Amino acid sequence: MKRVYVLVVFAVLLIAVAASAADSPFAKEFKKYYGSLDADLLNAPAEVATVTNFVYEKDLARFTFASGQMFLCREVMGRPTTAVFIGTGNCQITVPSHLERMNLLYACDDSSVHDTFSVCFIRMADDLDLRLKEKFSFTKGAMSWKDYNTSTKQAQGEFFFRPIIGHERDNYFELLRSCYERSSDGYFWADFGRFNFCFNPNRPEQMLISYQRFGFDLTTIDGVSLQRKERDVYDDRRLSEIAYPVSLVGREVNLNMGGMDGRSIDNAMTRLDLLVNVDSIKFTSFYLNKTLHDDSVYLDEAPVLYSRRTDFAYVGVALPRYYHKGDTLHLKVWYHGRDYVQAFPFIEDPAATPIRISATFPKGYNLLMPGVDSVPPAQRGRISVTAAPAEPYRMYFFRPYTGSYDTITLTSGNGLPVLFLKTSALSKSKFPCFLSDDLYQPPIMDEINYFTARLGQLPGADKIVVYPDGKQGTTGVMEVPQVKCLIDGTGGLYLDAGLQAARLWFGNTMRLPTTREYWLADAIPVYLGAMSLEKPLGGQVFLLEMANMRDALYTLADQNKDQPLAIGDRCPVTIRVTKGAWTLHMLRYLMYDLDKNSDLTFLRFMNECAQTVNASTFTNADFEKLAEKYYGQPLGWFFDEWVYGRNIPHFDVKHTIEAQGSEWAVKVTVGCKDVLPSFTMPVICRVAFEDGSYKFLRETVTGGGTSWTLGPFSSKPKEFLFNAFYSVLAHE
Repeated sequence: MKRVYVLVVFAVLLIAVAASAADSPFAKEFKKYYGSLDADLLNAPAEVATVTNFVYEKDLARFTFASGQMFLCREVMGRPTTAVFIGTGNCQITVPSHLERMNLLYACDDSSVHDTFSVCFIRMADDLDLRLKEKFSFTKGAMSWKDYNTSTKQAQGEFFFRPIIGHERDNYFELLRSCYERSSDGYFWADFGRFNFCFNPNRPEQMLISYQRFGFDLTTIDGVSLQRKERDVYDDRRLSEIAYPVSLVGREVNLNMGGMDGRSIDNAMTRLDLLVNVDSIKFTSFYLNKTLHDDSVYLDEAPVLYSRRTDFAYVGVALPRYYHKGDTLHLKVWYHGRDYVQAFPFIEDPAATPIRISATFPKGYNLLMPGVDSVPPAQRGRISVTAAPAEPYRMYFFRPYTGSYDTITLTSGNGLPVLFLKTSALSKSKFPCFLSDDLYQPPIMDEINYFTARLGQLPGADKIVVYPDGKQGTTGVMEVPQVKCLIDGTGGLYLDAGLQAARLWFGNTMRLPTTREYWLADAIPVYLGAMSLEKPLGGQVFLLEMANMRDALYTLADQNKDQPLAIGDRCPVTIRVTKGAWTLHMLRYLMYDLDKNSDLTFLRFMNECAQTVNASTFTNADFEKLAEKYYGQPLGWFFDEWVYGRNIPHFDVKHTIEAQGSEWAVKVTVGCKDVLPSFTMPVICRVAFEDGSYKFLRETVTGGGTSWTLGPFSSKPKEFLFNAFYSVLAHE
């Protein structure tokens, strides 16, 4: 979770339904209980006991309350939902996942939790209260000012539990939904010291450890996210086997667009078809972009109770009855707004799903929308279109634009039509950095031809539309700015064009089963776009782009902000792009044919990856297996370090050129720091000779340091180059 330096606490809950649902006994009860979860604890009724040597285990966490006072407060349905311990205690958590241990190192400089505390603040819907009452005698009382000040003010208490900017979920809703099914398996959240521990049976990954990295942070960092202990899913390659409570199996959208730019949603209705994957559910949730305002939520044509806090994307839904595994919920969501990132509601499961859209736009607008080949004439001042693409989408974007565009059609090398949208609003007189067609079109066509020749058939599109603006495109659409100030020595327009061309193959139709694969969608287009610069601009420009990404990653690593790629959306996009691109670069040079000076194996790997990832779900483990197919050997050691691990090695290289009788050898010693002892990595070296010839060799560096002798050579080497092609990401 990112740190945010502006705190906003929302005390207003928006529970909105049509009158018939709002007046139901359940709705009234739910609102009452929800409000009680935020009741002030000062002088509020409580049950109090002196507690000694009490041990409570919750999933992987072991809490020991050695000696102190325990307060039980805020009853819901006759049971407390808050426990406050003031005294001496500790929490021990051993993290069994290598990947999550590596990420916890980033969050708190340790790979496990061994923390003592004087205050532990708990929100619960499990059996902690019953377990306490089995051993200790509680009496009626209240929390004094001293105790209240110690727990809530000095120790921050439930500060990180309250809904603030940065929360992905409404913790109050999650706690209350668990109260309705209270059991030993119920919701449990604890704040102790700088740690938060959460067990939520309704999360896709039930256990979460968060950490306040610096003393004055206003949000915490999610250090560990794992499935519950009983599932025993701790192997890095299996972490993508997530059982989402519900999966989206279809979306049907009706949009009425307006505004001067055609992007305001005057009103919309989206039907979400949700398949139930768990034994039973009485509550569910979805997300709606924060700038979109909800109007109502229906289930099977009847209004349902739902809650959403101001500026939250999270929407919690209370279902009218229990639904069971295999059932499909048909939720309808009405909403409106503008300045959205995603125009449609979405859920936690990021799998690509079918979509059908009906939309109207103001007269005078056209649009770029996958599944729409042409825009019909306006009727009564509105344009109506329907799209039902054959391909499922993770995220579906569309672009309305004014109708004053002309189209110039070119043809790619494999016969694919490429439509350049031209607008009279873009001109040299208005924009000094406007690129004329003879500067703008050739690089884009070169990049399209580069990738069609290497990645095969374009998935999900029979043409390519080039839009002269610079945002992320979608299937069949490249958005490349035609107003761009080109700077010598960089990739310039080729870099934009290469990135957008690569996204045609590796875009929103990629079937990623969890957020743990997001780095693939972020990094592959960036790396392939940079790699494509070698053909038109030469290797130095490509290496400059890679060096820029390397330096940005160096800065993060030096600040101890490096994180493993496979933690998913907890990994910032900057790391997903920079470290992900370098991971692909290293795979490329593991597969590189040194004798033939050829990238063919890596390109064949990328070709099959493009075809596979757009046709079936594709996990990190699948990516590793596919890489092993082309590398010809196991790659577990590589993925453990670069996808599931962290840290950048520091190489200290020394070499001498020595005579061996009538021949010559290069003796090399490589020191290796800042990595685990298990580190191993082949590195490419080049030995050059006086006659202009050279030889590439591949040698292996290990975590404890390495020495090799290269040769013998018949002539004396002129030069030795360690880490040719930048084959390994490292400080040297």
